[in-house]
Amino acid sequence: MSRAKSDPMQPACAEVLSSFENDSGRILRVVAVDLPPRVADVIRDRANASVETIKFGELDLVFLARATPDIVIGPLFERQWDVLDLAARLIRLGFGGRLYAVTPPLPDAGEVIAEIRRQNLEITIDLIVLDETD
Repeated sequence: MSRAKSDPMQPACAEVLSSFENDSGRILRVVAVDLPPRVADVIRDRANASVETIKFGELDLVFLARATPDIVIGPLFERQWDVLDLAARLIRLGFGGRLYAVTPPLPDAGEVIAEIRRQNLEITIDLIVLDETD
């Protein structure tokens, strides 16, 4: 799929999330934690998903029980927390879906995700790496 240079987030998120559509055609439920609004818009438009946005500090059991997400997406790093903190919170809250960390290009994304996975065996974590050249 061709990626638009003006918005490298657009196809990256859509391509990854569209692979999780289930056989029943049910709309994918996504929670976006501390991501820019345009990312949520892209997911809604391109991946047949309902998207709820939330701040990390507001993510609790009540929200998670109401939202019942299939997938949670957050940044790899934020000022006050990182994806390992997000994973730990989701595990404590009983989340059983997939977690994606959005990141700009990394020198060795494979090593980064391998290290993350070594830390969190109770949740599946993957990266969405944005390509500056797209």
